[in-house]
Amino acid sequence: LTDGGDTFQPAWSPDGAQVVYIQRGQSYSDLLLRSLDGGEPPRLTDNGSRQPLNSFERIYDTVWAFYPAFAPDGQAIAFASQFGPPYGSPAAEYHLALYTMSAQAGAERQLVYADETGHVGRLTYAPDGSAIVFAFGPAAPGEVPRILRYDLASDSVAPQPGAPEQSYDPAFSPDGRWLAFATRDGDRTDIFAVPASGGELVRLTSLASARAPAFSPDGRQLAFLAIAPGEIGFDLWVADIRVENGSLQALPPRQVSVGL
Repeated sequence: LTDGGDTFQPAWSPDGAQVVYIQRGQSYSDLLLRSLDGGEPPRLTDNGSRQPLNSFERIYDTVWAFYPAFAPDGQAIAFASQFGPPYGSPAAEYHLALYTMSAQAGAERQLVYADETGHVGRLTYAPDGSAIVFAFGPAAPGEVPRILRYDLASDSVAPQPGAPEQSYDPAFSPDGRWLAFATRDGDRTDIFAVPASGGELVRLTSLASARAPAFSPDGRQLAFLAIAPGEIGFDLWVADIRVENGSLQALPPRQVSVGL
């Protein structure tokens, strides 16, 4: 789909016809939208600078964007970005906040949530469009990451029910019944899930290094990243999943890629 070596964090549109992704440049990153029909991908944000490369002026003239996700109706995109370029001396960056915008070039971004104590991380829409669930990483020492839920109807943010502290990388099941995420326990990180409305925490992996879960469209499989025993880098893994006696269960995972 891309060949420049500077793109990452792709997200499918609900109809599978488009991919929104991040393109990174020097001191900035932008959202681009590529149609599978071809053509030049429109740039949804314009965070770059015309100041000289490697200059202090460029540092004060750029903004970052990360973690795009389509709304279920395909009409909007949520992402994390900053209020503006760095300020002060030495340069201080704004924390990453939650924004939304229409899924078209030239649309204005709308600030949804900002907290000066930390950064918005990877995010996902609830399949019914009622909420945006996102990771929040505090900047202050001693504070812990957590998963928050923005309710569109009430315009309010609260902790995601059932998700413990030290959790991140949220992902909804296609039917909206389950929320999977990575949870850190000491030096181990594995994939867990809870009912979307809150409930009992369920362990889905025991690899000690798993993160970034993603459900298959039919909800029968869970893909994620993990480091295989004896390896040093993340590879792709897949586990078959099922609901039994009202609880989500994962069968032993299989490693799909090797040495990526």
